[in-house]
Amino acid sequence: MAYIRPPSMDERLEKDYLAAAHWATLREKAVEEAAAGYNISTDEYLAAMDLNASTMFQARPALMDAMEADYMHAFIIADTREAKRRESVEDNTSRADKWALRCMMA
Repeated sequence: MAYIRPPSMDERLEKDYLAAAHWATLREKAVEEAAAGYNISTDEYLAAMDLNASTMFQARPALMDAMEADYMHAFIIADTREAKRRESVEDNTSRADKWALRCMMA
């Protein structure tokens, strides 16, 4: 069964599209003015500010190489295990202390 939009929804969508187009036009003018302020082309300005839409799907440099990522992953795992071990030791120590205190009190 197909969904049929009510006419009021079409009117709201049309207003939304108009507002989006207006906002995009204002944004485009602001970018053009900023580029003119630096005496460069709009494309050069967008590339310098990393805002160029054509660069969105280009390969970006990796934040870290694969070996460094493996080392960081291993470090995080080891650090988490050590923190859990320390917590369990502290819990056991406090339990042992409580037991020793109970024995002394008895």
